[in-house]
Amino acid sequence: MVGRGGVELDATTGLLYWDGILPPECQPNASFFRLDADLNWVLASEPLHDGIDTTLINGIGPGMPFAHEILRLKPDYGTIGLVPCALAGSPIERWQRGSSLYDLLLLRVNAAVEGGGRREG
Repeated sequence: MVGRGGVELDATTGLLYWDGILPPECQPNASFFRLDADLNWVLASEPLHDGIDTTLINGIGPGMPFAHEILRLKPDYGTIGLVPCALAGSPIERWQRGSSLYDLLLLRVNAAVEGGGRREG
């Protein structure tokens, strides 16, 4: 899911913006990385979908709290790689095998694995 937490409407300009507020469960951690839009591993920080979903303004979402929860449950887990792929408002039909979004998802997953990641779960 693309995060829209903290996205607000500027009453003066009528434009959406992210307020930049990070709750504790969304704070960066030296063990969290994300695959960016250029298919490079970078230190993960909100908004995770920056450069991935360019249709709307991105805010905070469930990715960083998920990573924090993994470390809470397994403190010795090690490095966590997040691979944001979502596109806000896209119906499931657009993600079927053979579709452009499915192909993009596979491209990102394969790049993550080739860049040192491994599939879990």
